[in-house]
Amino acid sequence: MIPNNSKDAQLGWTGIGFLGILASCLVGGIIGRSIGSSLQTVNSLPWILVTIQLAVIPFTLIVRSKVGEVREIEGLSATEERRLERIVREKIHQFDTAIISFLIMAIISVTALLIGSSDESLIRIAFSVVFSFAFICIFSFWLILKESSEIDVFKSDMLKRRARKKKAKAAINSLKKKKIELA
Repeated sequence: MIPNNSKDAQLGWTGIGFLGILASCLVGGIIGRSIGSSLQTVNSLPWILVTIQLAVIPFTLIVRSKVGEVREIEGLSATEERRLERIVREKIHQFDTAIISFLIMAIISVTALLIGSSDESLIRIAFSVVFSFAFICIFSFWLILKESSEIDVFKSDMLKRRARKKKAKAAINSLKKKKIELA
């Protein structure tokens, strides 16, 4: 959230985040496949993982609203406001995309579990899908948590900046009064 010259820092999750999501998918798929191969039926574990997938959505909505609140920061120059508005729009778009992705992953997971529960040969695939998506959601949760802390730091920095400006303005006014009194 902190504006700087790096487009990656301003407009989205970096390549490391993308690689993290791919790694999460791979690890989750491998774990799910190995667990699925040892089971003959679908138990409650994958349904818990679907719940985890859905639990990320409310948190994402909360952080999305925090991003929108950044628009209300006062004391920015017109240029800073324009830059910040562009960043906020992009971040909101990213969170909207994430929410839709989480919903799609949950729907695909439920479908895979329902199909897997009716056919023993598909249980490994169903578990692999569910675990992959759950690991992606958990990693995404970490990314969103990181984004949330960056928003908090940015808001804090802006409040400190406004306090410094107010203090400097008061000091200048005080000096002007002293100058008038001396004259």
